[in-house]
Amino acid sequence: GSMNGISITDGREKYGGCLNMDGARRLTIENSMFQNCVADHSGGALYIKGATSVILKNVKFNLNSAIKYGGGVAMSASGQIKIESSAFTSNVAYNGGAISIIPNGFGEMREATDEEEEEARQKMTLKTTTFISNKATNWISSAETLTIRRNDGGAVFLYETNAVIENCYFNDQSAKRYGGALF
Repeated sequence: GSMNGISITDGREKYGGCLNMDGARRLTIENSMFQNCVADHSGGALYIKGATSVILKNVKFNLNSAIKYGGGVAMSASGQIKIESSAFTSNVAYNGGAISIIPNGFGEMREATDEEEEEARQKMTLKTTTFISNKATNWISSAETLTIRRNDGGAVFLYETNAVIENCYFNDQSAKRYGGALF
């Protein structure tokens, strides 16, 4: 699917407070804005799972939050990911205040060969994108979040992801544990 010039504010959902794209094969979003959205699990503004190609270009993510992963964007089991000329401002999540990219079944016990793990690894290119005042922290208090002891990646939380980061600006990122800007 392709979206251009959309603006979504004040959304709330378990996955993808503004937009849930679970199962989309190819996704391009350009010249758009997601603001003040909340996910009760992951992807404060945008949740993407299973896509083979994701392009986010000139997209603004402001004041979004998620209880677990990706205050701005959470992606899982996506192939090629390209984020370019975008801005993430004041987003909050338990891990990855702005962006969280995790493998499908993250946290589950499984065994795989080295070749399977490398082939399944997501690939992300992050270019000319700004990150201002994003945080990985406990923004709510509940028994569930207190059992998870992370708070990593104030701006970006990457796990099993091959990443190229070029000409990006990170200012005032914070994490309670590791990786004030990147984990």
